[in-house]
Amino acid sequence: METQYNIHLGTIVGNVESDTRGFYRFIKSCRTDAVGITSLKSDGKMLPTDLDKAQCLSDYFGSVFTVEKPAPVSLGASSHPDMPDILVKNPGLLKLLSSLDTKKSVGPDSISPQVLKEAWHQIAPIITFIYNQSLSSGVVPEDWRTANIFALHFIVRALFEYN
Repeated sequence: METQYNIHLGTIVGNVESDTRGFYRFIKSCRTDAVGITSLKSDGKMLPTDLDKAQCLSDYFGSVFTVEKPAPVSLGASSHPDMPDILVKNPGLLKLLSSLDTKKSVGPDSISPQVLKEAWHQIAPIITFIYNQSLSSGVVPEDWRTANIFALHFIVRALFEYN
């Protein structure tokens, strides 16, 4: 005669493909290992709290860690040519603005892609000027530093043209 436990175990194992959470919950309930930081002894005393254990580990790793002074870096002359100036051109920007997906949500600037797509002829020269001013002055506007920026090859290729 099967016990209630064996019936329960058979149900869990039999349903493992359809109910993986139940299976792992059962496995977790069978574990006997302790959770948390294991016991540590320092100077012959057991450390009772996690804070004491953390401090003990910090002291140990701090004592064996060495901070080396970096060797001076000599930049010298480069064998590579300087990178040419980057110039944002209207055609590349116009191409990007005219192909915006209007179904996408607004970006961190809160401007709808629909607005950008409909006003791209008026917006492109202004954006081109702002990008080129930023590149020539070496100053990035504060708002751009908090934006969600990602680089994709086709965007970089369409936007920038080297002199």
